[in-house]
Parts: sequence; C-alpha cells; structure tokens
Amino acid sequence: MTSKRDLTRGVLGTAFLQDNQLIAALRDDSRIDLFDVENDLVHKKLFDLDDFVVKIHGADSHLIAVKKNSVEIVDVTNSLKTLSTYKPSEHFEVFESSQFDTESNVLVVSNDENNAKKKRVEFVDWRTANASILLIDQNTPIGDHVVFTQKREEFAVTTPGGAVRVYDIRTVKNQIYQVSNIGKLRRMTFVNNRMCCITPGDAYKIYTKNECSELKKVEYSYEFPSREDWCLGFLEGNDKSPLFAIHGNQYSYINFSAVDQIEKSKNHSVLRYKALRPNCFSRSSNNKIAVGSLHGQLHLQICNFRSDNLHKEFEKIRDKNTRNRNQQKPKKGEVAAADQRHIAKELNEPKVGVVGKEFSLNNFQISKMLGRGSFGYVQQVESVRTGKKFAMKVLPNTLTDLADRHIVEREILIQAEMQHKNVVPLITTFATSAQVHMIMELMSHSLRQKMISEGALCEKDASWILHDATNGIAFCHLHGVLHRDLKPENIMISDHGTAKIRDFGLSTNTKGLTACGTEQYKAPEIWAHEEQTTSVDMWSLGCIMFEALTKRLTFPQAKTSDMFAAIDSAKVSYPRHLSNISKDLIQKVIVRKAGSRLTASQVLDHTWIQKYQIEKNRGYARELLNEI
Repeated sequence: MTSKRDLTRGVLGTAFLQDNQLIAALRDDSRIDLFDVENDLVHKKLFDLDDFVVKIHGADSHLIAVKKNSVEIVDVTNSLKTLSTYKPSEHFEVFESSQFDTESNVLVVSNDENNAKKKRVEFVDWRTANASILLIDQNTPIGDHVVFTQKREEFAVTTPGGAVRVYDIRTVKNQIYQVSNIGKLRRMTFVNNRMCCITPGDAYKIYTKNECSELKKVEYSYEFPSREDWCLGFLEGNDKSPLFAIHGNQYSYINFSAVDQIEKSKNHSVLRYKALRPNCFSRSSNNKIAVGSLHGQLHLQICNFRSDNLHKEFEKIRDKNTRNRNQQKPKKGEVAAADQRHIAKELNEPKVGVVGKEFSLNNFQISKMLGRGSFGYVQQVESVRTGKKFAMKVLPNTLTDLADRHIVEREILIQAEMQHKNVVPLITTFATSAQVHMIMELMSHSLRQKMISEGALCEKDASWILHDATNGIAFCHLHGVLHRDLKPENIMISDHGTAKIRDFGLSTNTKGLTACGTEQYKAPEIWAHEEQTTSVDMWSLGCIMFEALTKRLTFPQAKTSDMFAAIDSAKVSYPRHLSNISKDLIQKVIVRKAGSRLTASQVLDHTWIQKYQIEKNRGYARELLNEI
C-alpha cells in the first residue's frame, strides 16, 4: 500500500473529497475523520454530525451523510455547515443509498418503520434536497440494493425473488429489462460496462452486454474454494483484462487480480499487500482507492491498471511516505521508555483468556445500529452462513491495558455464566485490535421502548414483565451476582413476550462500595457509599415497577442533591389509580434499610405477581387447546 493509518475505531465507509485531496472515513462510533491524501494520510479533522450516520458519499467539498432519518449535505471545508437536508416520508426511514460517480445525484431507499418489506426509491439532488422525486413506491417489491449504472439516467434494484431490474429515471414506470436467477447478493456494482454481483458467500458473477445491449450475459463466474476467501469489489482494468478484483484469504493479504486470471493461475495478483480483511472501499477519479476495515485500519493504494509503470508509481509514493514517517518518529529513548512501561504492566498481571477465536467479523454482516451506552454500542448483525440475526455489543479493546481490561473481562465472564431463560444469552465473543465483540440473542424491544409507545402499562402486562425480570435477577443472586444497573433500557422483550435482563457491564460478584448505576434507579446505599448487597437490585426493580405503572419517575427531582435526599428518605408519592396489592409490593422493596427489602424469591411469591401469573398460564393453556 502507498499509505496506511491505524485508527482507534473500525471504519464503516470511505469517500474522496475536494478533488481527491481528502479522504473521509466513517467510524463505527458514527464520527467522521478527514485525512490528507497527498501527505501520507495525516489527520486533518474529526467531526460529529450529532446522529447515527450509516453511509457517506463524497461530492467535491461536500459530504453526503446518510442517516436513519435523513440525508444531509455538509460543507466539510470550514464550518461543517449543513447545506441541505432530505427527509423521507412519514413513517419511513432511510435504508440504503447510491451515488452517481462523484456527483450530487443520490438514490435513496427508505422502508416503512412498521413493515420493512415496504420500500420506496427516491431521486435526490443535493442542490434541491428538500424536493425529491419518487421513482418506485412501496407497492413494488424491492430488495436490499439500489445502484446507479454507469449511465446517469439508469439505475438497478434487486428484488426479493433474486432478480435485478434496470430502470430509466425518466420513464421509471416500465423497467428496461430484468436479469433473473441472480439470487441473494451482498454487493452489486457497475464497473467498466459490466454488472458485478457478489453473494453473501463471496462468490461472484460478472454480467456483460448481450446482442440487445442488456447486461444479461455471464462473462465470468467464480466461487472461491475456501470459506476463508473473500471478495470486496471490483475496479476498472485495461484492454487485456477489463476487470480487477479486490480479494483475499485467511493469510491477511489484500490482492488485486484480473478476474479472468484468478481461476487459471496461482500467482494471479498484480498488486498485493499485507493487511487485515477490509470491509469497504471507495475509488477516486485519479485511480486511487481508500480501503477501510472494521479492525481500525485505513489504507490508500494507487490502482491505475492501464499504466505500464504501476509498480514504479506505487514504489515512488510509498518511499516518499516512508521517508516522511521516519523524519516524524520520536526519539529512541522515548519509545524505549514507553515500551518498558507497557511490558511492566503485562508482566505484573497476565491476561485472562475470555475472548473466543472461533468466529470473527468475517462471519457477520452488519445491518444497523440498535443503541449506544457509556462504554460501547450495540448493532444488529446477520450470520453470513445462516442468515440468522443477532445483536452484537461492541466495546473498546482494553484487554492489553492493566487498568481497564478488568471491565471487559468481568462483563464477559459474568454474562457467560448467567445462562437462564430470563437473561439475554451471550453466544460467543471475539476481538480485533481495536474492539471486543459480544454476540447475543436479538430481542424485539426494551421495556423503555414499550413504555414510550404505549405509555403507562396495565397491571397485567407490568406484572408479567416484572415476573420475568425478577426471575432472571433471582438466578443472578443465587449465583452471587449483583447487576447494579437495572433500568427499563436493560429489560428486553422477545417477539414471544418473554422479558430478559441484559448488560452486565456494571455487575459484580462481590459486595462492593463502588458508586455506579443510573441515578433514578440507584439504591440509597450506593449513593451513600455503603456496602452493596443483592438488595440494590430489588430497589431498582421497585423503581422500574412504579415507572411502568405510572409513566412517572419514582424520584423526579431535577437537582442531584434533591434526588438523593428523596431517595434517602424512601418516600414515594403514589397516584390514586394504583391497586393496593401493587402499591404493597413497591412499598416492600423501596425501603431505606437494605436488609428490610424483599428478596427476589419473595417478590416472585408476592400476591401481585402470582395473581397475573395464574392468568397468564391459563391463557397459554387456551392457546394450546386451540391447536388440538
């Protein structure tokens, strides 16, 4: 490669800006880095667009930022001013986008929030982004991909049935032609008058024009021999080899090979360099590509395959950058001192082997962001092999840092031990140099989301959810684990209505004194830095129960000092509509003296819980009766 930059976060997308002078890198924390192309990827700027960005495109000095609820055009030169904003129709959210070359024209796919199968395709020009043109409405079946062809008036969409339809923007009511039996795709692009299709298993097919000038004729088709092989995409080649593939295998090399030579020859790479597997790339108009990886690497590579002196151009730029880096290196003494401090930390306390090696990011396709927290974030991912969806929690990789690694180790170890029907299961873990990834069961929604959409819950629904959450907590307490951060966000509900607790980031299996948790749900002994027992979780459950039934915080005081005073007094203002038995349960867990609170098993035996559990079991029996 000509240039390389190691980042602290994974890269989700790249784009060239300002006449190919800058590279924008979309990080997995939704921030965007800018790097100088001509100066060995020197970092220029970091900015945050205040919302989750899923994709970026470059248009001269403007960045097209695709978000869940909008597409924004941002001037990155000085003020980061948002010049124009496109918003999808009501109840629709942005799902996919495609840019024509490096111009301002963008195709935007949005899907119905309540029915993901209903999608719309709109044409947006950033100069008039508030006014979009609807090309395909939600009544036409649309798959996961929409792409401009190499003609500015044509675009292609996949269908749920595994076909590709090509449309003309000017007469979109009637498709130009359809390519059938393509199957499910991971990526679709148009390069050098060819349609390039990559499957989820990284096999590829290249379609060229037939006698009717339709891209229906299969020119190349190849399936890699190993599951460890991968294909990222394709670049324009030369007269002899019209297409070059960006591909690799388990040996951590990125290869650039003519597609007609991959199957014929073992030594098919025209260019090759050592790097971790990438997940995205963008191409400039002057034959450079920016390659990003989820492992936190950004590479710049020259790829002019029409040049007879490609290797000389590559070596010239690489040598120049190497000289510049050597001039900027710190003194040996400083490096040696830093190394010695790092080695001393490692020798004092060896790492615990908590991260698995069976899986990696290559086994999953990232689909969308689910949420963020203080220590990391959660994404929805899909297994490349089975198509099954999971939740993936991503934390900074601090496993080599003596001071911080215990946070990650503790959460993984505790979560792995808590195997119960009312605890969100940890399925596997793996790590990159920058992050630790935890694969867990994908749940439908949280109790917080349910409360936002429905308001105060009826006592029956609240009892069912609190029963399941308490059952999970009882299991944790039985095994000596304190959760210490119970709140509506950490009680998840499955498609079948089962509630499960999650997020053991602040959990402990010792009686501690550390102040932690979310203010409105923290027990008074945590505030007072007193010894913590399993009773801290029972206090939190009482606060959650009160909020679920009333849609009011148990202790709504605005000032922290006032909130602590109210919590320390354990005085709650109860609305009149609460039943006596629900109020009785809350009063027996929101108690100042920790030893006087009900335990988890006692809560499960309480009349309020038992009353609705009997009704729930009867309802389940009636459902089974209908199946006879």
